[in-house]
Amino acid sequence: MRFSCHKSILNEGIAAVQKAVATKSMLILQGVLVSLKGNELQFTATDLEMGIQHTVHIIDAQEEGSCVVPAKLFSDIIKKLPNSQVDIEVKDGQMFINYKGSSIELQILPADEFPTLPEGSDMEIIIPSDVLKKGVTKTIKAVATEINRPVFTGILIAIKDGGIEFVATDTHRLAILSSSIDYYGEFKAIIPAKALLEALKFSGDIKLKVSGSSQIILESNTTKVFARTIDGQFPNYKQVIPKEHLSAIKVSNSEFKGSIDRAILFTDGESKVIKMNGSEKISIASASQKGKINEHINVEHNGEPIDIAVNARFILDALDSVGETVEMELNGTYSPVLIRDEGYIHIVLPVRVS
Repeated sequence: MRFSCHKSILNEGIAAVQKAVATKSMLILQGVLVSLKGNELQFTATDLEMGIQHTVHIIDAQEEGSCVVPAKLFSDIIKKLPNSQVDIEVKDGQMFINYKGSSIELQILPADEFPTLPEGSDMEIIIPSDVLKKGVTKTIKAVATEINRPVFTGILIAIKDGGIEFVATDTHRLAILSSSIDYYGEFKAIIPAKALLEALKFSGDIKLKVSGSSQIILESNTTKVFARTIDGQFPNYKQVIPKEHLSAIKVSNSEFKGSIDRAILFTDGESKVIKMNGSEKISIASASQKGKINEHINVEHNGEPIDIAVNARFILDALDSVGETVEMELNGTYSPVLIRDEGYIHIVLPVRVS
């Protein structure tokens, strides 16, 4: 393999796939596969759970080939090179990096030891970039972080009859974003959150490709993200959504958020419990060994007075995903809090306190 390009092109390629490089695994998985075919220079990384492939176009392609470079060292080398053209040549198990009359010899691994990523697909769905971005950003905070419960570490994407839903839950809260899409078949899978976060970096619409029964590919013009769908039964989330409510509140998001931000200063532990009660004017309170706070904010209220304890962090996460007017529905002290916005629902379970 032999080619020449500007340093910035190599920087772009290695940075695009960095998130898929394994940090503690087989040596081959700690590397990046660099391949040249025609004028297309391709960078590929995988940790066997997620793969990323990024392609750049170069003008001076002299000899096709491929090899695996140590990801971190190669990245550090390229970052520290002068801002100039770089000449790359691979031969005899080494990569020769030449720049401004100087050279580096880098030990490499053979390309045939690198895992193969799927190429074909059985289904292809175009997801507009704004739909994917909105769906992922509004549900990602409800994804669980405990890897011992893998079904909750992804986002359920369900497509049917021109509608698409993004759903995430960590069992303490549930976030659902509904939108429309120009696809009238059916698709339903739990996709790892980290793969979807990588796809948010794409520009332009995204192709969602399905390969076999468990492999998905998220593809843009220059980048592909490969991931396995998560096995397991996602909860019947529609049953959790309350069909009625005893109390309804409309409140200024900025005022509500400011009050909760101050109340959280006086909470202890991970649960960050605050209490909310009242009707036309609701009290937001917390207390601990550090002290206590009790604020009152004006709201538009219908129905019964509210009296509930909740995790303040969860409420703040929900408020980050809605507009300036917050619509909140409640069904008593021990029932979930439901926060609505256009096409969006966020449900937070209450905290039981003495």
